[in-house]
Amino acid sequence: MNMRDLIAEIEEQEIRPENGAVIIYIGVVKGLKEGRKIEKIHVRHNTEKIEKEIYEKFKEDIEKNNIKIKLKDGDLRPGEPITIIQIQSEDRYSATMKLLKIIDIVKRNTIIEEHYTD
Repeated sequence: MNMRDLIAEIEEQEIRPENGAVIIYIGVVKGLKEGRKIEKIHVRHNTEKIEKEIYEKFKEDIEKNNIKIKLKDGDLRPGEPITIIQIQSEDRYSATMKLLKIIDIVKRNTIIEEHYTD
């Protein structure tokens, strides 16, 4: 998905009037790690566990459709998105704090195998 498509998709979504902030996070495959060039990565999300943990912590937000997450599995190349998270919340502080907690849940339940060019 390119940025224009992503922005168009987000613009079509309903933003609730009680929410004063919308945060969009896009996690992208790095091209370098510790000076080594990454050719590709293989990603496996434990989607069931991720969804369960997020629902337990943010049940009300999930039910109001204030949190949306897209996770990509499989082989990905540098520059490709791995994780896309959208959060609507009453203010920027609460939206940012929710985002950080969700990213931690996703990272904790994801296995990434890196394949280097050298």
